[in-house]
Amino acid sequence: MNSLEVQNLYFKYSSEATDYILKDINFQIEAGEWVAIVGHNGSGKSTLTKNLNGILAPTKGRVIVQGVTLAEATVWDIRRKIGIVFQNPDNQFVGATVADDVAFGLENRAMPYAEMHQRVHDALAAVDMLAYERQEPAHLSGGQKQRVALAGIIAMAPDIIILDEATSMLDPDGRKQVIATVQQLQARRHNTILSVTHDLEEAALADRVLVLNNGELIASGTPSKVFSQPKLLKKIGLDAPFTQRVKQALIHQGLKLPDGYLNSSELIEALWTLNSKM
Repeated sequence: MNSLEVQNLYFKYSSEATDYILKDINFQIEAGEWVAIVGHNGSGKSTLTKNLNGILAPTKGRVIVQGVTLAEATVWDIRRKIGIVFQNPDNQFVGATVADDVAFGLENRAMPYAEMHQRVHDALAAVDMLAYERQEPAHLSGGQKQRVALAGIIAMAPDIIILDEATSMLDPDGRKQVIATVQQLQARRHNTILSVTHDLEEAALADRVLVLNNGELIASGTPSKVFSQPKLLKKIGLDAPFTQRVKQALIHQGLKLPDGYLNSSELIEALWTLNSKM
């Protein structure tokens, strides 16, 4: 069974609107898979995520989460399966301390104190923020705040975690911290991860990439497949990942490198291999 499936999804904000924001979107995500959604600003990425857990209702089409079709009668059950971390963590904080904030969703579920306390402890440990549990969220760095926001989602134990531009406001160190945490979650807890981003370096870490343009899904595949199409990326206003740009510059200098997209490790290995033959 797929963790998440979208079938022929269309969306517009009102019945009077003539243009659809999302147009005939179709994809499937397997349990435990990390899928990145990329596209320029206004391509429909965040609108799509809001259609996945009922924040917005699809105008046409279906969203199926672990075999259950999203509908008015099922929306609250589906929201228990999906957790979303948004762009600005400050907008998600409601507790006076880090621990209070992580406990907020569990309190709303009337969870027994002992279980709630354990879940808060485990969630903060999972994001390496246990030492900050009594601090006020406002005093944390951007990366720390986002990890606390992620801990609040982890404590609720959803099977699917959506990162909606969750690293876009962070500095490089904060971005690395959050991405490392997500990678650990996928490895340890086998969460299904859906990350919405305009950062192709981040998207290159995913198992698969979906490319949106003007509300349409125009490409899907592994990072290697998608990022080895520079003309496609340029057409929709996205730059190639850094390693792809380095590779092309080296090729222009006369070096012979493997075809297709290479991540940083693969590019380094290719250069070492080339050097050993010179």
